[in-house]
Amino acid sequence: MKASIIIPTFNALHFTKRCLASLRLTTRFPYEIIVVDNGSTDGTREFIESQKDVQLIKSDFNLGYAGACNLGIRSSDSKYVVISNNDIIFTPNWLSHLVDTSEVNESVGLVGPVTNHASGYHVQPFRPYKDNIGLFRESKRIYAENKGSYMFVPLLIFFCTLIKRKTIDTIGVLDPNLGLGGCDDLDYSFRNRMAGLASLLDLSVFVHHFCSKTYSSNDLDYWKLIKESIDRYNRKWEGISRIGTPSNA
Repeated sequence: MKASIIIPTFNALHFTKRCLASLRLTTRFPYEIIVVDNGSTDGTREFIESQKDVQLIKSDFNLGYAGACNLGIRSSDSKYVVISNNDIIFTPNWLSHLVDTSEVNESVGLVGPVTNHASGYHVQPFRPYKDNIGLFRESKRIYAENKGSYMFVPLLIFFCTLIKRKTIDTIGVLDPNLGLGGCDDLDYSFRNRMAGLASLLDLSVFVHHFCSKTYSSNDLDYWKLIKESIDRYNRKWEGISRIGTPSNA
């Protein structure tokens, strides 16, 4: 039994290196790493090719987060799939804790951690830290104080999310037709609920999220892409589910 950790990349090599280093340092549950590269030109592909413990899937153009994740999902057969941004720093035993939480109930389809930077419910109280040592200490404190605690939430933001294989078998993969603005996670969470499955926020697992580094590293218009994605989501679920447009967009 293992987990497939799928990390889409589009440049931002510096963050990918930090992400993979933290993953290897902190993860004890059996896993494989699948990096899906969306046409990077900054040396990301060459670096990943040099990593013997990483499976690289190449795309010649930017498939977006959902499209890249789907390539990784379809190439794996693990019981658990984690889709993660490349601007994450993982913390000790994060994966085994998420796996344990995913098995608290048969109805659980998705599990996510808390963090320092995200929308929705993910940002929970934490003490400031200055470096990885401070981050690891804070994550251990949070785990000790919140072990076994979780919230049922209507949606999870897919900066780092565990998806059970049976969830994928039930509702399929992410929708790649919602653009590059990030509504794929809202859509998947909604489909998860529609199938009678639960999304859990594990209050004991804390990871660091730099947030939106793929957008900023590639000079992408973040708010324009979000608006386009929201428009596509609202057209897809017209009369059933609707997302309001953020004021910044």
